[in-house]
Amino acid sequence: MGNKDKHIDQFFRDKMDAHLEPLSADDRMLFEKSIAGGSTAGASVLKRIVKWLPYMSALSAAAAISYYGVVYRAEKKPEVVQASPIINTRTKQVPTAPLPVVADTQLTATGNKQLAVQQPAAITPKLYSLPAVAPVMNSAQYRYELLKTMMPLNKQMLASVQKKYPSAAVERKYNIPALPALPVPSDNANASARRRAQVSVHLGFESGLSKATYNAGVLGVQVKTKIANNLHIGAGANLRYATTPDIYVPQQQVLFDNYQRYVIITQGKRAGQYTYNYREKVDSTVIRYDVDKQFFDVELPVFVQYDLSKRFSLSAGIKFIYGSVAKINATSSRYTPMYTDTLRDFNYFIDEEAAVGLFDKRCNCVSDNTADYQNPAYNTIRTGYMLGAQYRPLNNIELGISLQQNATSLSNIPNPDVRKMYALPYFRFSLGYTFGSKK
Repeated sequence: MGNKDKHIDQFFRDKMDAHLEPLSADDRMLFEKSIAGGSTAGASVLKRIVKWLPYMSALSAAAAISYYGVVYRAEKKPEVVQASPIINTRTKQVPTAPLPVVADTQLTATGNKQLAVQQPAAITPKLYSLPAVAPVMNSAQYRYELLKTMMPLNKQMLASVQKKYPSAAVERKYNIPALPALPVPSDNANASARRRAQVSVHLGFESGLSKATYNAGVLGVQVKTKIANNLHIGAGANLRYATTPDIYVPQQQVLFDNYQRYVIITQGKRAGQYTYNYREKVDSTVIRYDVDKQFFDVELPVFVQYDLSKRFSLSAGIKFIYGSVAKINATSSRYTPMYTDTLRDFNYFIDEEAAVGLFDKRCNCVSDNTADYQNPAYNTIRTGYMLGAQYRPLNNIELGISLQQNATSLSNIPNPDVRKMYALPYFRFSLGYTFGSKK
């Protein structure tokens, strides 16, 4: 406090010196001696008053300013001292009697008039203090404080403002007490809200561009969560019901289990003529084929989804498929036919093998290869990939289209038509509903 008073006194002394500076050295010395009460020989009183009148006015103004500056200091930071009674244990203090009230008189135009005696009002000391005024912020600090209160906060904007106008420097410059730091939302604070899983159900239809592809309906459930800005990861489970296309299989095939054939040649009634007796026995199995008209399998997709905007997004992923391949069903029947024939009175003689060609009733013992009409000996978990796009007309409704393609070798499927059915690409159209609000 004393240090500040010295600075203020020096300020007003500098102001006074500035007013006295135009005086000559002699006049200034004479002025100072007059203030100190010295003699001012050689100059009349009236002349000195007229000459020093402007400077006396300046000194009066400086004195007034100095007085109000002292009062302002007292009002700005009042020093309150609590009076505490001083107890003297050595000597006994005699109580003091109140002073007598003396009647005052007032000189008026009519003469002396006695004034009414009034008890003086008790005066309570008043402590002067300035009203609490909110610190004035300049535009830079205002922008800084406004950005601190914005939630969610743009961290890049705050970083640039913090670098240009750090809060500590603003507080030191404008003598503002430190404000409590506002909670800034961080990635960890919003992790639970941002990573809350979303559950959705999807109904779709899947088909290809070829007649060899199947048509399928898809019903599935998906769960996804947000892992970064506009980026989601998810998994699902789909049940697919499909109807197979027309796949060629033979109407029937014959498998020969046992085959016996022989020809008996005998002498005819007349010399030079011969009789040929033909006998054939065939044990065979006749097989008829058909293909399953529908099949089921289960898909387990894992995907990532990127939001291009509030309405559009792209997705990509892989899927695991388990289910039996569409079966080729076979029904068989056992046959044991017997063929016999006789040719009589032939004028020429031929051997047994050549005689077989003379008969019409004989078995055509030629069978197609049945390897292509077998089912796989084992079923594998097939894999594939998918690429898709989604559109959300509403927050809870999602329309999607995706390309589905098998990626696993299908060499375990013997039939080429069935193998082709699984190897072709497919397009899937889906309609989804998300439970809860979209985050």
